[in-house]
Amino acid sequence: MYPAITFLVSALLLSGPPGPQPRADKPQGIIVPGCAVAPIHDIRVPAREAGVLTELLVERGALVEEDQPLGQIDDADAQVRAVIAENEFKAATRQAENDWDVKAAEATIGVAKFEWEATLDLAGRNKNAVSEFERGRLKLTHDRSKYQYETARVEHDVSGFTRNARQGQLQAVQNEIERRKIKAPKRGVVEERFRNVGEWVQAGDPVYRLVHMDRLRVEGLVNANDVDPAQIEGCPVVIEVKTAGGPVTLNARIDFVSRMVNPSRRFVIAAEVDNSHENGQWKVWPGLEATMDITLRPPRSSRDSQ
Repeated sequence: MYPAITFLVSALLLSGPPGPQPRADKPQGIIVPGCAVAPIHDIRVPAREAGVLTELLVERGALVEEDQPLGQIDDADAQVRAVIAENEFKAATRQAENDWDVKAAEATIGVAKFEWEATLDLAGRNKNAVSEFERGRLKLTHDRSKYQYETARVEHDVSGFTRNARQGQLQAVQNEIERRKIKAPKRGVVEERFRNVGEWVQAGDPVYRLVHMDRLRVEGLVNANDVDPAQIEGCPVVIEVKTAGGPVTLNARIDFVSRMVNPSRRFVIAAEVDNSHENGQWKVWPGLEATMDITLRPPRSSRDSQ
């Protein structure tokens, strides 16, 4: 949570009564007043690359969807490099798909082998028909054709590796372009815009503040002298939130019980609740005061603890 929300939540929690109030009509229930609604995801959306902001697409108060574009950092240089990288990848792909050198080298082996074997056959029938020099030359030609074939195969394999490298370079530039787009990491409401078009930002600088409103957390304080934390965790709770239009009731379960007790002998409990957006308004929002009505588990007996 950021300072403004933290202050509101802390103020509500600290202003509450020193402990929960047991319900006379439900011995295993307690009411925890002075609770506070807080955001679960309060995000400062950063620039992921350094550059000049060329577009800011949303204003404060806008409801945005996950992955919705929020802004743009200048990517002109990256776009040029992407064109170059794409052409290099196409050229490398064409070369990798062309195995004509390998086929030509393989055919050369066949011709050289035929000439060499024909010379040996002729020499076998007539020793003086072919000179020793000619036989040596044809043998060398045959051997060299085999080496040229192996070289062509290696070069063809290398062209495949080159194509993969060019593809990686293209993907790197495309990723760089993508990182210059500022997008919403979650659905939420834009609470603040920290920058203006034309300003320079460094990687990591916040551009927007986004609060996820579809799911919120309600936090309260319980006196450790009155309630065992084991009685609370996972228990059903009815939450009543005070709004200008009247109280809003939400059902949930206690999903967090702190094992840290503060100096006033109280510990934090929390429950997450679903929120809804209807007719342009949220049902509840961070900073509102709430009351928790918790149904407790029976306390552990000394026999249970052994």
